[in-house]
Amino acid sequence: MLVEQYTRNLKLKKRKTKPLPRVKDEPVPMVTVTVVGEPGVGKSSIVRRFRNAGFRQEYLQTLGVERSQAVVERPSSCKKKSKTTVLRFLDTNEVFLDPSMATTIQDQVDAIHASLSNYVLIVYDVTNHASFVETKGWMKIVRSMVPVSTTLV
Repeated sequence: MLVEQYTRNLKLKKRKTKPLPRVKDEPVPMVTVTVVGEPGVGKSSIVRRFRNAGFRQEYLQTLGVERSQAVVERPSSCKKKSKTTVLRFLDTNEVFLDPSMATTIQDQVDAIHASLSNYVLIVYDVTNHASFVETKGWMKIVRSMVPVSTTLV
């Protein structure tokens, strides 16, 4: 069963990515968001919505960490030259925020990226009270492993 899910996930990942936007000699701001929470709460669905990829009816468990990005437009009231921002998502099934707990080199890289995130999005299922209760534990884990400047949402 897990092998079938992994194969299906690999096939979905083979799509081409859009090139990053460019602004006259100015880098486009990038924001890294790590998405954490209990299994099955909808972390991947939230990331898919940011990418405008629609909703998937079937449940596919995320294996490891999936990286994706979305380009979002800033409001016209924004005074910065760049009117777009790139959101880089680390969608996790198990968060590897502590590199010392990682078992493979890829897990270590994911842990470093997660610990350097600008934002950590803690997700829970509104129909599952237990997943809401677990957010307190997620906040403790995240707070102990990311800089104080990281915003928890």
